[in-house]
This record gives sequence, C-alpha cells and structure tokens, in this order.
Amino acid sequence: MKPFLHLAQSSNFEYQRTAAAAFSSFSLSEENKQKLVREGGLVQILACARFDDLEVQRDCIFALANISDTPEYQADVVREGGIQVLRDLGTHDDARVQRHCARGMANLAVGPDFKTTMIDRGVLPTLFTLARSLDVTSQRYATLAMLNLSMGSGDDKSHIIDAGAVRPLMFLARFPDMEIQRYAALALAALALGGHREGKNKTLIVEAGAMRPLVELARFPDKEVQHTALLAMTAIGLGEDEATKLSVLQEKGLEPILVLIGCSDLKCVRAATYCMGTLCESDEIKAEALELGVLAAMILVESNVDMEVKRNVGYFMALVSEQQEYHENITKRGGLQVLVNLASLDDVECQEYATFALAHLSSNHDYQVPVVKAGALKPLVSMMSVHAQPRHYAGLALLKLADNSENHLAIAEEGGIQALLRLARARSTDEELQYKAALTVGHLASNAVQMLPGASAARKTLPPPRSRMSAKLSSGVARTRTRDFLERTLNKTQSKDKSV
Repeated sequence: MKPFLHLAQSSNFEYQRTAAAAFSSFSLSEENKQKLVREGGLVQILACARFDDLEVQRDCIFALANISDTPEYQADVVREGGIQVLRDLGTHDDARVQRHCARGMANLAVGPDFKTTMIDRGVLPTLFTLARSLDVTSQRYATLAMLNLSMGSGDDKSHIIDAGAVRPLMFLARFPDMEIQRYAALALAALALGGHREGKNKTLIVEAGAMRPLVELARFPDKEVQHTALLAMTAIGLGEDEATKLSVLQEKGLEPILVLIGCSDLKCVRAATYCMGTLCESDEIKAEALELGVLAAMILVESNVDMEVKRNVGYFMALVSEQQEYHENITKRGGLQVLVNLASLDDVECQEYATFALAHLSSNHDYQVPVVKAGALKPLVSMMSVHAQPRHYAGLALLKLADNSENHLAIAEEGGIQALLRLARARSTDEELQYKAALTVGHLASNAVQMLPGASAARKTLPPPRSRMSAKLSSGVARTRTRDFLERTLNKTQSKDKSV
C-alpha cells in the first residue's frame, strides 16, 4: 500500500493515475478496503479526487463509492470529509464521475447516522442537479439517495421539502424508467409520513401538485409501480386534514384504486384497500366511493384469505356503517354476512371493526332482525363471554338488538341473557351501559317467562281480569315468575364463573 501512497503524492500525472487505478482495484475487495481505510489510503483517495486529471478523478470517486458501500467504513468516510468531496464532484460534467458520486451519497444515506449530516453539509442541491443528469444511472442513484434521506427525522423531512425536493421528485415520478419512478414515489411517501409541522409537509406536497403524477403512476401497467403509488397516496391521505384527502378525489384517483382493489396482486390489494379506508374518513370521498361501487368491491375482496386485507375491509365497513343512509346498501350487497364473518375471526382488530359496524346497524330498527338472521348473535355473545377487547361494541350491539322483541328468543337461545348479566356486573363497564344492560335483561326475562313451558297454559286458566284486584294479581304472578327466572339465571352464571 505504501508505494501507491507515495505515487499518489507525486506531481507526475502518470504516477497519480497509476496510484488511482490501484486504489480503484483495491476497493473491489472487502479485505483491501480495510487496508485502504486503516493505512491512509482513504485520505489519499479524497485528496486525489480533487485533482484536475479526469482519469484520476474517475478512479478515486469509484474507490470512494465502493468504500462507502460498506457500513463499517462509512463513519471514516464522513470523518475524513467524504461528503464534501461527493457533493462538490457530483456536479462534474463527466457521467462516470456523476454516477459514482450519486452512488456514494446513496450509500451514506442508507443508515440513520449520517442523514442529518449530509443535509447540513449541502448535498441536496447536488442531488437535484444529478436528478436532471443525462446519465440514467446517475439519476437512479440520485433518486435513491433522496429516498434514503427522506426516511430520516421530522426535521430532516422538513429541510428536504423546504429545499425544493418535491418538484424534482415529481419530475422523476414521470420519468420513463420504472426504477426511478418507484424511488420517487416512495420518497414522496416518506416525506408525507408523520404529522411533522402539524401536517404542513403534506400540505406543501399537495400544493406543489404531487398528487397528479402519483395518480398517473397508479394507472401505470406495472404492479410494483402501482404499489408504490398507492403507498404514496396513502401517506399523503393519512391524518385529519381534509384537503390532502380531497386532492385524490380532485385528481380522479378513486378509479385506479378501485381497479387495484380487485386485481390479482396481493401487495396491491393490501395497499388499495388500506388507501381506500384512509380516504373514506372524508364523508365527501365516502359518498363518491360508494357511487363508484367501492362497497361491492370491498365486500367481494373480503373473501381473500389475507388477514391484512380483511382488516382493511373491516375498517372500511365500519366507516360506511356510521351513516344510516348507507345501511340499506350494506344489507343489499351482502355486507351483513361479511361483518359476521369478520366478527367470527380470531383477530382482535377485525372483531373491533365488525362489532363497531354491527352496533351501528343494530341501532337501526329496520335491520335489527336481519342482523340476527345473518348470525351476528353468536360472535357477539362469544366476545362478551370471554371478556374480549371489543366487548364494549359487542355489548352495545346486543343491547340494540334486544330492543326488538322479535330477537328475544334468539338472544336467549344463544346465551345472550348471561352475557348481558356479565356486562351489567362488570366493573370495567361504564354506568350507563350497566344500567341499560340491567333493563334489557329484565325485558328479556319477562319475555322469556311468557315462552316458558306451561306459561301459556297458566295464562289460559286465569279468568279474564274483571277488576283492578285481578289485574294486580296477574301482574304479581308475572313479577314472581320474572324474579324467579332472573335468580335462577344469575345463580347459574355465578356457578359457571366460579367453576372457571
């Protein structure tokens, strides 16, 4: 190594070229990389890279990019001033120098350690320049470097946006190279993620017009590109800002998302269903989505065995069920059975979304009986019996279903009375829910007494009430039967709880 170090320090161009070629060759081996770093080769490479000779610059930048590819030596590169060398030579006219400068910056930006340092030392203008390079490989590495930097802290993301990164990324998202398109879309997604500056980053991205190229990418005939576009649209739409969500609607982005919900690629289906749920948090988008037929598509895709898809469908159904005007559409499309299926799964997230939706549907008197006929009682009672996490919504649904006397027998047969008794006695339940549960148990028990064996015969043997006294006597018998039934049920429940 020492002879080459001496050659590199010579004023003779031929000697410098020989040393640079040797450094370039040595950098291809992991073992030799260590020698270059430990024996002073890295320092000399950085010095030679600033020489005026093009051959020397090419070989030294190539060696520097190779060394930066190994995480173990990245700290040495940064400490010795490698970022500044890559930044300064990145605007060189030579394509090979540009290419390896961009590659070196992409390498250093991978980990979390040097992102902020690179931004502080001014690499962004160089990357923006490289993004417009005539060399496609340089553009790829520059876009990859911007993507890696975009995955940093909130302050880093804000600095990148303020430096003007959105417009170059929009240009790259339209560039006819699929790898560059994917990197650009993912960079926009990374910049939009998080509520940094109270959502200002998302707003700036939308105001710059980034949604249009993303919607165009969602229509692009390549699944990988479509997937990254969906991720970016979701990242921008996440949060409570209505304007960022509506930007998708304004650019007619719902149509390609709807198409991808029904495609054969699992990654796209996952991303599309999640994106649609995120966007439909807006009532305006929800109404438009239902007009386009998104509900039917989501109900159909629930049959997918993938649990992530099922969760996304459950979230969408929960959002739609919040408004009574959509209950009829849910029922006609077979949504009740889908909700029962989701509530029956051994997945807490699916159960919570499904019980939330069922609670809303059960509050609509027109659909209380259809909900029961769809088989909702079994999973609801089951969740309440084992104190599952979604039992609050399950309890609300069961209470609403019990408001309809036509459901009383089915509730009693499924063990709903015992479940409501547990709900009324549970300390974790709020007082209002406990009170409603207690009242409902009374109504159920009263109705159940009338259905007990011999109850109808007893009523037939009683003479018709001819006075207030006979009416009081009749009601006293009913109260006694109700009290006896409640005591037996309560004792049975307590004995089961003790045995467990």
